[in-house]
Amino acid sequence: MDVRLRIACSAAASTLTAAMLVSCTAEPMPSACRAPSPGSITDLAQEPDYSDGGSLKRWRTADGCPVRLDVVMTRTGPEHCGFQSVRDIVTTWPPGSVPDTPGRGDVRIFLNDAERVIAGNTKKAERIDRLPDEAQFTRLVGPDAALWYVPTDDTAIYLVSDDRIERWPAGSYGCA
Repeated sequence: MDVRLRIACSAAASTLTAAMLVSCTAEPMPSACRAPSPGSITDLAQEPDYSDGGSLKRWRTADGCPVRLDVVMTRTGPEHCGFQSVRDIVTTWPPGSVPDTPGRGDVRIFLNDAERVIAGNTKKAERIDRLPDEAQFTRLVGPDAALWYVPTDDTAIYLVSDDRIERWPAGSYGCA
């Protein structure tokens, strides 16, 4: 089910701890999404054609508007390589920026390889109690969490949901 989320955030959210949670509620798509600004992160006409068999998950703005897949997406690892337990987030850098050319740009991949199925991977997503003081809300909301980042640190992103904060490390993997 495609759920549109709205995240209520305040200036104090950078000091968010597990006890101070972000509120997510399902809401219908706002009318503002129907006429996005040309070339913006919500201009789906500028999105390259992605064919993935259903493993790509679309993100939304904090206002509930769908975001182009070449700006941010969540993917499930390929089953034929045994990576189906891996989830990754591919995002422009900084997160939410518009690619210079649709489908191409400065991107980063962040991994959740909880079962450590990627050979040589020593990093995994981890639950943390508190966001770094420098963390900023991207105004991007995924299938089950809001995306935060530290502008001077592209080695990790942070996913904030109602009941947890997770740090996802940067990484990559290949599969033939």
